[in-house]
Amino acid sequence: MSMNILDVDVVVSDAYIKALDVLRIIKDYENTLPESNFISNMKDDAMDFVLDSMPDFLIEIENFEWCGNSSGYFYDKLVDEISKFIVGNIEVVFHWEGGDISGLQIKDGVAITCDVEYKLVPLRAVEQEN
Repeated sequence: MSMNILDVDVVVSDAYIKALDVLRIIKDYENTLPESNFISNMKDDAMDFVLDSMPDFLIEIENFEWCGNSSGYFYDKLVDEISKFIVGNIEVVFHWEGGDISGLQIKDGVAITCDVEYKLVPLRAVEQEN
């Protein structure tokens, strides 16, 4: 997809990245990260842990962002390469320019792109008066 991602909804989030891996991703992909991304948001914490001799410390992905300029263009980098560094489970829904919606599940470094289906689930029935 070449359009940009406007917004990301996080459905499930129990995911982490090692501090040193955050810095590796930034070094290797700094020119391919979109305007708003979760990796750049983790940079300061990652630097602190690496400087404190804790490069394997798992930093929680608190706010999964991948939107704005270049987000669609570099979406494949997220799915094919960056996702390999993610430990745990995260499921997100992407809202694309033009109205498309897609999903992504990442579990222990394995990414699966998904269709998104919405459904209504009744909370309670309302009786009609005669």
